[in-house]
Amino acid sequence: MPEAIILDLDSTLLNAYGKQEGRAFNFHYQSNGYHPLVCYDGITGDLIKIQLRDGTQYSSTGVVDFLQPILDEYLEDFPEIKLLLRGDSGFATPSLYKQCEENGTGYVIRLKENAVLRDKASYLVDELDEITKNNKVDYAVAYGEFIYQAGPWPYERRVVCKVEKPENQMTYMYTFIVTNME
Repeated sequence: MPEAIILDLDSTLLNAYGKQEGRAFNFHYQSNGYHPLVCYDGITGDLIKIQLRDGTQYSSTGVVDFLQPILDEYLEDFPEIKLLLRGDSGFATPSLYKQCEENGTGYVIRLKENAVLRDKASYLVDELDEITKNNKVDYAVAYGEFIYQAGPWPYERRVVCKVEKPENQMTYMYTFIVTNME
C-alpha cells in the first residue's frame, strides 16, 4: 500500500475540425476543439478520469462535481492513505480548496502572480538582492511562506513561494503555491 495517493488535475485542448457538437474556440489555446477536465495518478501517470467539455469552458469549471466521486472512492476504499491534490493556477478556486479541506485531502495549487503576492514575498527579494549584489553569483533562489487571504476567500490560507533570479537575467521569477499542508 502506498503512503499517499497523488491526484493531478489538469485540462487540455483536444483539437477538433469540422462542425462537431461542442467544438468551440478556446482563447487560451487559440484553437478550436474541446477542453476536457482530466485527473491522473500523480505517481504512475495513469488516467483516472476524463470529462469531455466544450472548448469554451474555463479550466476549473465543474471541477468540484468532477472530483467528488474520485475522492469518495479513494476515501471509502483506502481511508488510511493520505490523498494529495495538485493543480495549476487554473484550479485556484475557493470551492476546490473547501472541497479538499472538508474531505481531509491535502492540496498544492499554484496561484497566479499578482502585486499583492509579490509584495508579501518582498522580504525574499531583499535576500536575493544581497546574495546577487556585485555579481557574487549569477543564479539564486529563495523560498518562503506567508499567510494570505484573496478577496473571494472566506479566510486566510498558507502560501509557499519561490523567488528566483535566473542566470543572465535582471528580473526575478515568482512562484506561489496555496496549500493546506504543513
